[in-house]
Amino acid sequence: MAHRAQLLEDRLPRLRAVFAAGETTTAHIGAALDLLSGWDDDTAVRLFDEQLAEQLTDPAGPLTPAAFRARARRVKEKLFDEPAEARHARAFAGRGVWMEPAENGMAWVHALLSAPDAVRIVSRLNATSRAEQKKTTVGDSNWRSRDQIRADLAAAWLAGDGTPTAAKVRPVLLVPLLSMIGGGDDPIELRGYGTIDRDTAARLFAEAPSFRRVATNPFTGEKLTYDRERYRPTQAQKDWIAFRFENCIDPTCTRAVDDTDVDHLEEWVRENGATNEDNLFPLCEKSNRRKNLSRIEYERLPNGRVSITTPTGLTVTTEAAPF
Repeated sequence: MAHRAQLLEDRLPRLRAVFAAGETTTAHIGAALDLLSGWDDDTAVRLFDEQLAEQLTDPAGPLTPAAFRARARRVKEKLFDEPAEARHARAFAGRGVWMEPAENGMAWVHALLSAPDAVRIVSRLNATSRAEQKKTTVGDSNWRSRDQIRADLAAAWLAGDGTPTAAKVRPVLLVPLLSMIGGGDDPIELRGYGTIDRDTAARLFAEAPSFRRVATNPFTGEKLTYDRERYRPTQAQKDWIAFRFENCIDPTCTRAVDDTDVDHLEEWVRENGATNEDNLFPLCEKSNRRKNLSRIEYERLPNGRVSITTPTGLTVTTEAAPF
């Protein structure tokens, strides 16, 4: 809040004066501030400030916050020197999808897409949710709000539920046996998210065939130690690495373990490293190159962690396995 107040004073003084005079709302000011992100052209920002201040003091009356946000976006668009096509091409290269854990067993899935794709997706969600909601009435046990239906549809469509072409993925559910049968209170882990409640875990354990269901004890006993017999890790070793680590072990990287490579900490050729579970760790391509070509030192610790030391002497340690 303090940062936004300072931003308003420093970069939008005309709008600040309008706000201080009580002639506009925090919603209008917030819409203008949101559009300053990444905008470094001070001359254009000054013109932006002047034009929006004139709009807010127009005798014809103020716009609603939503209408003002749309107007402000159009004003900003006209102030760019660079063609819109070039700016969109650069922004489009940054498209992506990522997950953000929320509280109580929930999570956000964000998607940065081109505007036409986003509009198509939301339009389909809206139309389908309206049709679905008409099949029930308020008060029915299975009645859902539009928001709930849209969320359920998005999850089903993205996961490919009921389709033969759905990607064959097996998220890891790590369940201490005593917790599953109600005899213990050890946390139940959904890899890539964190702790989930027992009821959700029991439902996934029983009903979700796409989940890899793993009890912490007993294990299968499949061989995880190969020494110098083979270079490439087996699937069992890759699964074990996935159980132990959720992300790339590089402290500057948050890439999920499923999107990394299993790497020999002690190099196979240069250091005669073994293809054993205690020498295999997840690293993304960039972190792998940095490990091999820089002076960053990786040290395997007895407790299964990895100590990483930079040339400046900063040392960080990977998280231990959750069991």
